[in-house]
Amino acid sequence: MKSQPTIDSAAWDKAAQSLRGAIPLWQDAALRARMRRLLMSVPSAPQFPKRWGFHFTGINMLAWIATGCPWFDEAGGCAVCDGYGKHPDFDPPTGTLLDETIEEALAFIEDDSLKALREGRNIYAVNLGSAMTLHERSLPRISRLKLFRGAGKILQPFIARGAHATYRFESRLSDINAQSLQELRECIAPNIRVEIGVGIEAVNDFVRETLLNKGYPIDALGTLRQTVDLAARYNVGLEAHIVLGSPFLTELESLVSAVESVEAVLGAGVCGTVLMTTNIKSASYLGNVLYRMGRFSPVSIHATIEALNRLYASGSLKAFPMGFEASDPILRRAQGCPQCTERLSASLRTLADLYSEWGPAKGAEFFRTQDWSCACREQWLGTLQAPALPLIERFRGEFSGLEKKLGDFIAADAPGA
Repeated sequence: MKSQPTIDSAAWDKAAQSLRGAIPLWQDAALRARMRRLLMSVPSAPQFPKRWGFHFTGINMLAWIATGCPWFDEAGGCAVCDGYGKHPDFDPPTGTLLDETIEEALAFIEDDSLKALREGRNIYAVNLGSAMTLHERSLPRISRLKLFRGAGKILQPFIARGAHATYRFESRLSDINAQSLQELRECIAPNIRVEIGVGIEAVNDFVRETLLNKGYPIDALGTLRQTVDLAARYNVGLEAHIVLGSPFLTELESLVSAVESVEAVLGAGVCGTVLMTTNIKSASYLGNVLYRMGRFSPVSIHATIEALNRLYASGSLKAFPMGFEASDPILRRAQGCPQCTERLSASLRTLADLYSEWGPAKGAEFFRTQDWSCACREQWLGTLQAPALPLIERFRGEFSGLEKKLGDFIAADAPGA
């Protein structure tokens, strides 16, 4: 990577101090309750009103079973995620229909994988699950085991010919235990690598629990370390998802939060991290509504590049970007200017594929050889000022009255209003 102007270190430190100073706010239970009411007030209309979906990069297969998200239903879900929530005209599959949905998805993936085998191509990862794969209300045990057995069957031929294929799915940290891991390994052969993606999002307690509403134990890092150790006994790795771009944070605070969070979870022993650059999806959820109100926007694509540059330079190689998949229906994504957005997005997608195919070192090597520069980067740097007010002071002022403004916006936005 060519040498480029960097962020002022004093501004970076002030943003980090602003984040640390807000941590005590997580203890305000009334504030967290108000945020959850805000999240639950947004009408549910997810991006994918269908039983399952599929995306294939050529070496990675991603499929999801749209069973809904219990946390979305119980507490409004995460502020920057549509939560696979319920569509007004769509009920998530259950019972026999759920089993038929899983069989349909597995058959579709198996057809593509057999085609890859015939053409001599390897599949390096199959991502298949639901929003909370190990949660009984998201995927009942019998359906879950059917899913696991099918994924193992798809990957085994690639393992047999020497590919380091991995089975991945997402679940909440609280649902990973000895019983769920034992059941998983009874369905997936021990020579198949398994990684479970967990949405830690941020290690800052206030950002994670109040702004993003993750509902995790306050000692999330301690819980993560214990779960990493438990999963390792079953040859299962944990991959932490970290958010870059959160409501109520400045762009610089979001960047600092992401870099510090990746470094912290790697220190807790996770096998890798996904730097989830927030997009505005077409679904109805809090992030979408705040965007349409002019109160939230994705970070610049240069923020993702800056985060990766800092992480790789410090030796934290186990991180790759997501949020730049070309096929996703997105209202607004991280971008630069018209001259660089598609070029840089394509390079970030390539980096993610190389990471999956060859590992962290290959991804970091690719990053170092690319030209990530653009004239608009300097303009972006000029916008990264130290916070004028600390987050703890700024948030109290911004949040005050937001409930009513959001309620008025939703009412005006409703069909027939």
